[in-house]
Amino acid sequence: MSTEHAAPGRSRDDIPIPLPVAVELARTGYTAWIATTGLAERSKDTYRERVEDYLSWLAATGDDQHVGALAEARTRDCAVRDYRRHLLSGHRRGPPEALSRRHGPPPGPREHPAPGQPPHPTHLRDHR
Repeated sequence: MSTEHAAPGRSRDDIPIPLPVAVELARTGYTAWIATTGLAERSKDTYRERVEDYLSWLAATGDDQHVGALAEARTRDCAVRDYRRHLLSGHRRGPPEALSRRHGPPPGPREHPAPGQPPHPTHLRDHR
């Protein structure tokens, strides 16, 4: 048996491990690695947050095939592509719920006077 650590997603005997275990191993390994870098704490926090988002998404898929994303380059590339698609489709749906709760609903369309009608006094202040 080798003294090297197995890649997340594979045991030392190359037996696949369940996705939740693989994700936790990846999370622990990344946290340990990022602590050794010379990055500022704010940068480390940002990187940890983004990796946590990816790992949470990976775990939420519940697909044990994604275990390979933590150990194999080709599978990783496919999973990252899927994750990117997930992020892009999420952004198209509109602002996050937390943003809407904090700032209220987005403003509706602005009303303009009908042609030939004098503008309302509130519209005049916008044209100064």
